[in-house]
This record gives sequence, C-alpha cells and structure tokens, in this order.
Amino acid sequence: MEETGSAFQVDLRGIVDLLARHLYSGPNVYLRELLQNGVDAITARRAGQPDAPGQVRIRGWGEGGLEVTDTGIGLTTAEARELLATVGRSSKRDLDLGVGREEFLGQFGIGLLSAFMVADTIELVSRSAVDAAAPAVKWTGHDDGHYDLSELPRLPGDPVGSVVRILPRRGMEHWLTIDTVVSLATEFGSLLPVEVLVEVPLEESSAPGEHRVWRRISEEQLPWAKAYPHDLARREALARFCEKTMGFTPMAVIDLAVPVTGLTGAAFVIPDAVPPGSGGFHRVYLKQMLLGNRVSGLVPDWAFFVRCAVNATGLAPTASREQLYGDDALLATQESLADQVRAWVVDTLTTESPLAKEFVHTHHLALRSLSLTDDVVLDLAAEVLPFETTEGIHTLREIMDRQNEVIYTESLEEYRRVGAVARAQGMLLVNAGYVYDADLMAKLAHHPQWQVRPLSPTDIAQVLNHRTGPGA
Repeated sequence: MEETGSAFQVDLRGIVDLLARHLYSGPNVYLRELLQNGVDAITARRAGQPDAPGQVRIRGWGEGGLEVTDTGIGLTTAEARELLATVGRSSKRDLDLGVGREEFLGQFGIGLLSAFMVADTIELVSRSAVDAAAPAVKWTGHDDGHYDLSELPRLPGDPVGSVVRILPRRGMEHWLTIDTVVSLATEFGSLLPVEVLVEVPLEESSAPGEHRVWRRISEEQLPWAKAYPHDLARREALARFCEKTMGFTPMAVIDLAVPVTGLTGAAFVIPDAVPPGSGGFHRVYLKQMLLGNRVSGLVPDWAFFVRCAVNATGLAPTASREQLYGDDALLATQESLADQVRAWVVDTLTTESPLAKEFVHTHHLALRSLSLTDDVVLDLAAEVLPFETTEGIHTLREIMDRQNEVIYTESLEEYRRVGAVARAQGMLLVNAGYVYDADLMAKLAHHPQWQVRPLSPTDIAQVLNHRTGPGA
C-alpha cells in the first residue's frame, strides 16, 4: 500500500515559521525534540515490555544528513497516518499510550516537525513493537506540506522502533555536523535514563583499520542521586558538575527535594557577589531531559545568590519546552524550594564557621533582601550584617552593645551632611542610604529586642549647633 501526494491537515509552512520564529528559541532544539520522541517511544514500549532495550543512536547519513534511531514502541501504518498527517491534535493512541501522563514529555507530531527548521525533507521508517504482524511503515514529509506514506516488507528479525533521517536545508548544514550534534546531544541528553550513542570519527591513536566508533553521551544517573563513598566525594562531584554546566566553583551546595513534584537537585551558592535583580536563571531537567539552562522563576528574587540544577517528573513545560508552565504544581515547588534555601541560610548564620563569614561578606545584599521578608532571618542578620557607620564597619549588635540604640540616616546625602560632626560629638551614626538598609532599619524598629530609630530633627539640630556654635 502506498499513499503519495497526501497533504498535512495543517499549513506546514506556517507551522515551520511559527516554530522557528515564535515557539522555539532556535534551530538547535531540533535534536532535543528528536531525542525526546525516542525517549517517549522507549518509555511507551517499556510500559508493556519492562525489559525492552532503551537506546537512541545518532549518526551521519547521506550527504551531510543525520539519522536518529530508537528502540521504542514504533508505529503501525494507521498510527503513522493519524499522528503525522494530523499535527498537534491528541489522538486515541496518545490516550492508549498515556502521552501527557507523567512518563511522557513530548507530542510526537510537533516534535518531529521541528526538524523542518534545519531540513527540507524528513524520512521516518518505523516498525511496531505491539503488532508483530504489522508491516513496517515509511513516511516522508516535505516542507511544502505534502507527505508520502508506504508500507515496507517486514522481515523476521527486523528491529522494532523508529529511524528518522533528515538532510540539511541550504544554510543549515552546520547544525547537522557531528561536532555540533555531539555538543547538542551532550547538552540536552547527557542525563537521560536511556543509552544515547553518537557515532564519531575514531581518534588517531586508536586501532588502525577502524574509522568510526559509538560514543556514549548519557550517564543515566543524576549527579546528586549517585552513591558516593563519603560526603567529601559527593561535594567534589557536585562542584565539578557545577563547574562544567554553570561555569563556577560553588561556595556551598544546598540539597533540594520536593517529593510532591518528583523534584531533586541542588542549589549552588555563587562564590562572588552578584547585584540584586541579576536574574535567577537555573538549569532544569524534566524527566532527565534538559528543559533549559536559563529557566527563571524557580526560587524567589531574594535568592539571587544561588543557581539551581534540578530534575522533576511532576512539573509541566511551556509549549516551547524551554520554561516551566505556571500552575499549582510549580507554585508548590517554588514555595518548598524557598523554604529549603531559607533553612540553609538560617542554619549557616547560627554558626560561627568560616562558611558563615564568607557568605555574609560575599552575599550581604541577598541577606538584606531576605531579611525584609522574614523576621527570623532579620534578627539573625542584624547580628552579623556589616553596616557603614561614623566609626567604621560594625554590626548592629556591636552598636547596641556600645550605645544601647541604633541611630541611622535614611539617605546617603543626609549621612554625608551630618556624619563628620556626629562622629566628632561621639554619636555613632549608621548610614542606611544603601539599597535595602533603610527598609531593614524600619522593620527592626518594630522588634522589641532592637532599639532602632532614624536620626531625628532634634539630633540634627544638636549636631548642627555644635558645628555652627562659637568657635566653629
């Protein structure tokens, strides 16, 4: 049986333009989508055949093309027609296989069409693992909106699963080179729970007579979930992961877990000071496929001193699968992660360890920001935060011990105007003209254990009288 010249039930050129210009951030996601299709197909097959192999193989094909093979559930002719001719609509097979359930992330039709961002033609050959008698099916889609569908003889011993082959469109050849493919596969699929292999040229030092070898990309285990011989080995391994994926060696590592959404991971404390509002961008995996390394909104704004790497099974992606979908599950996750980062801050501040001193010194702005939202942290921070005063840098506790109250100016201009004379008259005055400080002082004024007040007109008059009096 063969169908030729059939048309998609969609304006394909419009869809490709939508994918390239509005849905996806760039052509690089085509490989993520092909990987995701393979992983979802393997997951579907293992639902009925738990011992089925789980492997995705990627290699060059034809003149500058690419071939992606999976050991997944495969398609029958009817399934291929339904899934690929009607793009983006949920099908009965989606419901039968559970697409949309926790185990699945992608939608086959749209994911496959993403390859049109780099290719003119997509060829799919698939053999069903469910119906052993079904013939193999070959589907060829073209970017002008038509497709060809045919059945192929199915021989005994033919592997089940799917093979996708694409050739680059003009100007997109670099996206299909092996070096680029290895980089993309590593970025998106290095933590996938299946075996991901890329065929690469053999190194010159290897055995003569061979030219190519399969390189394993995936590790299958999340770095924070692995078993390590001791805590130091675990911290060192997570630090290396942070260095590799985020580009810095963390000051500290905070373990994260939100069981209700299947989230595990770590928050890495940045070793250098960062400005408020610098953007909390995090590395997020969904079912071990990389969603993105600049995902926002995972932790509160005050936690700009951490970058997180997490994997979740119960969170949903947006349509582009590059950010997290804002629903109740995400809200519950955000609240839990905020509590866990806050708990680490409280535990750290209650010690006099070198880490506590380093954290306060480096991230005092973040600590000030958190103090404005949390009274417990506020009391702890008041004991350790540094403030500029007329007699150098001091904590509020040190000031209280000296003069039983904290007097502050609300602006830098006011501090400069009266600071020198206040010092000459023995008044220890705090400059609260920097970001967060005036608001922080105002909150402390309502805490009975802290005697905090702004510089009053009477104080100013006394200071200025000293400055303008006889002999001034």
